[in-house]
Amino acid sequence: MKLYINIDGGSRGNPGIGASGCVIKDAGGKLLKSEGLFFKECTNNQAEYNALKLALKLAKELGGRELYIKADSELLVKQYKGIYKIKNAELASLMAGIRQAAAGFKTVDIKHVPRSENKEADLLCNQIMDRNSGKPAPAAKLVPAPVFNHLSAQMPAVNKDENTPVKVSKLYINIDGGSRGNPGIGASGCVIKDAGGKLLKSEGLFFKECTNNQAEYNALKLALKLAKELGGRELYIKADSELLVKQYKGIYKIKNAELASLMAGIRQAAAGFKTVDIKHVPRSENKEADLLCNQIMDRNSGKPAPAAKTASSPVFNHLSVHTPEAKPKKQNKKPAHKKDNGQLELFDLNNL
Repeated sequence: MKLYINIDGGSRGNPGIGASGCVIKDAGGKLLKSEGLFFKECTNNQAEYNALKLALKLAKELGGRELYIKADSELLVKQYKGIYKIKNAELASLMAGIRQAAAGFKTVDIKHVPRSENKEADLLCNQIMDRNSGKPAPAAKLVPAPVFNHLSAQMPAVNKDENTPVKVSKLYINIDGGSRGNPGIGASGCVIKDAGGKLLKSEGLFFKECTNNQAEYNALKLALKLAKELGGRELYIKADSELLVKQYKGIYKIKNAELASLMAGIRQAAAGFKTVDIKHVPRSENKEADLLCNQIMDRNSGKPAPAAKTASSPVFNHLSVHTPEAKPKKQNKKPAHKKDNGQLELFDLNNL
């Protein structure tokens, strides 16, 4: 079911009393929900974040699958998309939870609009603050919003300079992951270059037993770790797993709880960069990362490795102990990028 949602959040005083508002309609414009939250003290950003969180909660209750969200906070929209960095740790944690909730929908399309296109959600926020401050509320155009005062205790402090521009360095990254046997021995590979094509990093992981999806997910996690070490701010990542890319973007649902948890951690790490642009490419455009994975598996299986075209990859055998015993399943000969709905068990390499 498609839901059309407007959200807003605001604070009088910044910090001061505040509110979050969410107005949900169906494709025909029929009002389905109009609810909000009141905070005894919060900032504008805290109110905006909680408006988005509330929208996802209400959309789930309504059985929505495709969400089309409008917000008049450009900062919120760009931080959700990873274009702007989130400096405050508690806000970053809240955004990670929001992205994890968003992964449960088929589509979450959030768009910045001017305040003139967001009047109902804006009015709802002001109604909530008026009713809780003793000031007479304006004539209501919406269903009154329930007020949850207890949420005011959850508001963290916020850095005032979150939207300060940051100088960036661009990194161009190819990642791949694979398993021989699916499950079987496997590897994750990451090749990082600068804008001029100079090789900066070529590293990977070896697993005694894993699936294709496990290897692909950990390749992306490794890429973010290495990019952070290199001081990268704008990441342009290519992967030949369409499933990984679409699950990261929230286009495909992640059904498995452990996979979803790992993806939430990946998105939280991604929020530390100005830009994380991940793109699906054919295998022919991902040869170096693919070769790197095969080199790692060859060197740990006793099979002679092919001639190297990239820097030799360090192999971290100790990480293999984190791989769980895979459930028996039929051999799957399909490429790793084919959608399998994430019905897998996944390990988390905590020391990445």
